[in-house]
Amino acid sequence: MKRGRRPASQLLTNSDAPSLDELVENRPADLDVALFAGSVAGFDILSAIGLCPDVMVGHSVGEMAALAAARAFTVSDATELVCTRAEVLRHCSVPAGGMVAVAMGRRRAESVVNVIDEPGLAVAVDNGPEQSVISGPTPLLSDVERIANAAGVRATRLRAAFPFHNPLLREAADAMVARTASLTMREPVVPVFSPILGRYVRSADDVRLWVERHLLAPVMFYGGLLQVHRDGVRRFVEVGARGALTQLVESCLPRDVTAVAPFRRPCPLPRLRKVLAHADLVQADPAPVDRAVAS
Repeated sequence: MKRGRRPASQLLTNSDAPSLDELVENRPADLDVALFAGSVAGFDILSAIGLCPDVMVGHSVGEMAALAAARAFTVSDATELVCTRAEVLRHCSVPAGGMVAVAMGRRRAESVVNVIDEPGLAVAVDNGPEQSVISGPTPLLSDVERIANAAGVRATRLRAAFPFHNPLLREAADAMVARTASLTMREPVVPVFSPILGRYVRSADDVRLWVERHLLAPVMFYGGLLQVHRDGVRRFVEVGARGALTQLVESCLPRDVTAVAPFRRPCPLPRLRKVLAHADLVQADPAPVDRAVAS
């Protein structure tokens, strides 16, 4: 339990846990904690059965899990960051807003933002040649949807509680930096490419810079995928649920890559090992540690 919150495991394992819609609407802080906890737990399971990453890439708040897995900070301190993030967003002056995914690349999305030409609207995420996300105040998001629909482009309002990756969150970002100044941050022991920074995280100062920018700067995930591919990465494993990032990898990178999402659905340990072995990521024969993971 952290900051008086109920254990995240209840949200991850209980059959009667609240739905995603309910968490977004009424308990966004609990949703962030659950997403973080699920990613860290998934990484620990994969590590225990022998998967050793060459590089890690996170998406938005998922970068916090990647940095924790790379020991840039402890899981306890990372959880403190997640909880602090939720508190400052709740208590700071944040305009009512959200995010809209549009089926177009970043440059076309920037053109939509420029056409509307209103403060607070920004391209928040670059997911690839056919998907970007625009964030901003609620009334302006309706304008984005109207323009996209007129151009025959699909626009989908995301279940986001705030206009993330947008300078509108400056007050919350400053408050988070001030409240986490005492946390210890270190150079990652495994390379981490940050789509927020647009480069590899190489020092404790880079980690602090990420904390400062992650609410404000766009997520250049597509650029991150291209960079790690240029650096020789050909096999991708998604530790989060649902497999959304795996779909992006498959749609954005050449056919020489393999991408798997083993936690897309409940996966018993033998099947998990089989999935990873099929992708040539771990040995096919179970290791002794598997018994400990399963217990």
